[in-house]
Amino acid sequence: MELRVKENGQLSLGSAYKMIATGWMFGVGGFFAMMFIPMFIIFLIMALSGQPMSVNGEMTTGWAAFSPMLIMLVMMPVVIAFHAVMFGGMIVLGLVAYRQFRPITVKFPAGSGGQSSSGSNPQ
Repeated sequence: MELRVKENGQLSLGSAYKMIATGWMFGVGGFFAMMFIPMFIIFLIMALSGQPMSVNGEMTTGWAAFSPMLIMLVMMPVVIAFHAVMFGGMIVLGLVAYRQFRPITVKFPAGSGGQSSSGSNPQ
């Protein structure tokens, strides 16, 4: 991930948004993956065992009991992506308001000259 810094040392809003939205997707996505994937596997085993399960008030067996879980498995990444876009935008909007009163500056360690250590530096 490459972050852009303005000439006066301020982090650009696009870079701040990229950092926040990516962090949100990986953080929240990882949490939900750790929480829902084991539950998904447990429900898969329960559905394939042949025992009747109550789904929406009806007793079902086999794949009919498993199908509501497939919807959740598909929708969770979509929901997490929308949350990252919306909440990342709201946080950056807050940073815009904060930046009106105080600058958000980026300080580089001494000797780095403001250059990224991961980029290519022709000499």
